[in-house]
Amino acid sequence: MGKKLKCIGALLLAVMMVAGVFGVRPAAAADTKLNKSTAEVDAYERMSLKIKSSYEGTYYGTYVQKLNERTGEYDYAGEAYEAEEKGSGKFSYVFYESGVYRVTIYFYDADYYDHSASCTVTVRGIGPAKRNMAVIVGGETAIVTENAAFERAEVIEDEGSGYYWYYYSRSYEGEIRIDGNKIKGVKEGRVRVRVYYRPDEGGELTSADITIHVTDPVYTPTDGYKLAGWYEYLNLSGVSEYSDISVTCDNESVCVWNGDYLDIVGAGKCRITIVADGREFTDTIEAYAPECSDRILLLKKKKGKQIKVTGLPEGIKVSYTSADKKIATVSSDGKVKGKAAGSTSINIQCGDLISFTCFVTVSKGGTAFEAAKKAYGFIGGKYSQDRRMEDGYFDCSALVWRAYKAAGYDLAGEKKYAPTAADLAKKLEADGKAIAYEYIDPSELKPGDLIFYSSGSNGRYKNIDHVAMYYAAGNSGGYYDYYYDPTYNSGVMVHATSPSVRTVSYSGYIPYNIVMICRPID
Repeated sequence: MGKKLKCIGALLLAVMMVAGVFGVRPAAAADTKLNKSTAEVDAYERMSLKIKSSYEGTYYGTYVQKLNERTGEYDYAGEAYEAEEKGSGKFSYVFYESGVYRVTIYFYDADYYDHSASCTVTVRGIGPAKRNMAVIVGGETAIVTENAAFERAEVIEDEGSGYYWYYYSRSYEGEIRIDGNKIKGVKEGRVRVRVYYRPDEGGELTSADITIHVTDPVYTPTDGYKLAGWYEYLNLSGVSEYSDISVTCDNESVCVWNGDYLDIVGAGKCRITIVADGREFTDTIEAYAPECSDRILLLKKKKGKQIKVTGLPEGIKVSYTSADKKIATVSSDGKVKGKAAGSTSINIQCGDLISFTCFVTVSKGGTAFEAAKKAYGFIGGKYSQDRRMEDGYFDCSALVWRAYKAAGYDLAGEKKYAPTAADLAKKLEADGKAIAYEYIDPSELKPGDLIFYSSGSNGRYKNIDHVAMYYAAGNSGGYYDYYYDPTYNSGVMVHATSPSVRTVSYSGYIPYNIVMICRPID
């Protein structure tokens, strides 16, 4: 069982962006292309491709994908082809199975940037339709030829010597029986078979070698609880990568088969049926979706709130621990109480099954505290500049102004209408309310602080075009924070951007665009 890394793509993109500080990536040259964009070739017929570009390559490589007619997407082509490098961006290919392939050649230039181009190759099958076939022990399959007449087939032995050959050949310990073009599986393992055929268009008797994978599938149900948001690999042994495996789920609100593993998507029971090379297995998946009632708490000193965990299997014990009891304490049943102004975290451990972190910010109370609470209560409101002063509608400055107004404070002295973000910043700075002019650590912020941003020149004060309100300590939920330090405080803000009012990470939301931070009232 493994935690689904839904943010992995964003992490890789961030790494690439960081790497970009060493130089601006050049656009791919318009003349980077292969000598052919499409090609047609017969199976077992060799063809060549060469990449050409105004950039000079220092390292060349190639990969081939095959079109999956069922999904309409290109997948890994496996052993359906062979490629050989000929030097200076030239490669030769032999395809063993009919179908449509996407052949890509790539290279790195002197600055280590990669460039690539692709060719679509349509392969007409002549000879065995598949280079690799799976048959279950006791089962039977047939060798099918395309555009050729089957003549006969025979088992062949690999000859060789030495350490590597000894261990490599051991994988060919399968056993089959051949009757014409019929193959019957006898013993699990692999078997090399030479197929003789005569092309339909005439010509001499021709042969091609294929591999028969004799399988003996066994399914073992996995132990342990299944959790929504995780995934589950099937414990299926005795199969090969060429086995015909299908999985069906009778309740896709609980689990979904995505081709490689079960996606656990919700709580409940789901009966799965697995068919591997004709052998059927069934299993029942029971999944749970634990939830913590609070991940972020903003409390007034001496006030408290109960944290609850729901959706756990029966018998799982929940324990609560405060990282700093001087800031907030927590009882054995999850009641958190604010002790002193500051922030800390509560660890909620649910047996060995799962854990949660709840961030707690304790305030002495007051207008800024109430304004932050009001802003948080506006979450879900619609974004609109035209209707910014109507109930249920906000833009960025109307949100913070109306939150303070609801708390009994006229932000920037305006009593009836919210100023723009730039005008708010100008007035607050003039009143001596600015506490910083760039990003500062979230531990230095208090609920109700206003963060002003500039994304470029707009002619307004300090080119300000956005404002957000700091709410409380919290975690951004990003890959690094969540998996490496779930107690890391990246701060949580409330702001209004299209399409709605919502929370966002203070540390993660364009911190380099911060031009001013103000504390309207202590």
